[in-house]
Amino acid sequence: MQRNETLLTLFAILATSAATAQNPDGRQEAELARKYGAAVAEHAKANGFTGSVLVARDGATLYRGSAGLASLESQTPNRPTTAFRVGS
Repeated sequence: MQRNETLLTLFAILATSAATAQNPDGRQEAELARKYGAAVAEHAKANGFTGSVLVARDGATLYRGSAGLASLESQTPNRPTTAFRVGS
């Protein structure tokens, strides 16, 4: 349950920030990308989040990053290109 709440909180932060980004020269988008990275890192450290995050607006990627390990055994870090097994 804690993990779901953490993911929902992270999603809310990122979605709110993406909705307010409106600057044609890209400076605000760069600042948002920095904030997204900081938010992902903070949640990874505080709550053990591991995975990848993509935030896009109007078809343009605002942030793409990952946290945690893809493999505990080999200590391989997650990357935006890491394939995840999804399902139940």
